[in-house]
Amino acid sequence: SRTKTKTCTWNFRMSVSAVLVDSSSSEEEEETNGMDDEPKRKKPRRTSSKKTASSPDEIFSVPDAILAMKGGEDDSMGWDDRSKHDGRVRSFSHVPGNWATHVYAQFSANSAFGGLISTLTDRLQRLVSMSRLPANFSSVTLIPSTELHVSVSKTVTIPHHWIEPLVDALHTQLSTKRRFTCTFGNMKVYCNEEKTRSFLGIKVLAGHQDLVSVATLVNSAFDEFNLEHFYEEMDFHLSVAWWLGNILPFITPELQRYLDDCFDEFMTSHSLEFEITEIICKIGNKLFKFSLPCDAI
Repeated sequence: SRTKTKTCTWNFRMSVSAVLVDSSSSEEEEETNGMDDEPKRKKPRRTSSKKTASSPDEIFSVPDAILAMKGGEDDSMGWDDRSKHDGRVRSFSHVPGNWATHVYAQFSANSAFGGLISTLTDRLQRLVSMSRLPANFSSVTLIPSTELHVSVSKTVTIPHHWIEPLVDALHTQLSTKRRFTCTFGNMKVYCNEEKTRSFLGIKVLAGHQDLVSVATLVNSAFDEFNLEHFYEEMDFHLSVAWWLGNILPFITPELQRYLDDCFDEFMTSHSLEFEITEIICKIGNKLFKFSLPCDAI
């Protein structure tokens, strides 16, 4: 099922603008743990101004679009019915009034990369089915990811009244980060902390330190609310497909070589890189986009 997703966009050099778009629900939010239902918030270090920013040096006020979100659709609707989400389950229990929050950089795949994902999932699915896996894995379907992104935070939960100050804190932190480019290489299979889903990922090569910088800035914003930091060992990757359950113990050297060979074949005739121009924070069914400034003024 698809949900209506509201998007607010910040440009760090221009006045604040808010736009509304439709977007499908994120998949990789389930890849990480949530926090306690009611985490203790530290006293914020700032208060949001309700004035409109008049210069790039001012801290922008949060648009009215955020302040009017209380009537928004509850992102929990339907999540207890696993049949509606390919068998996926929440990594934390839903509490009314709490919103799942996840920060990431989105990647738009071209047709060639889409072909690579299709080829990998089709061939790997056949190999997995033929391998000596437990009966419950032999029939598991490898599902291509519909939204490609690189996470820079864990998925945490926040109460509604934290949305405005958290978005404000993220804006302040991320306004210091310039745009950068990422390249990818090396296939790897991952599993979430709850061992409920496995992911086929492509590791970030160039741009890793820039993503560390972004994740550190997000951690700083999360500190104001006592929210859980991103992983200490930051292994940035693009998840292109997933299985239900933990398949890591059954990834044989043969399967790993096959993944590497498929990817190397693709890279002989294609370039896989993209520019990170914005960071996205998804809170419930709403997207907040933070545009990163260019090097040139």
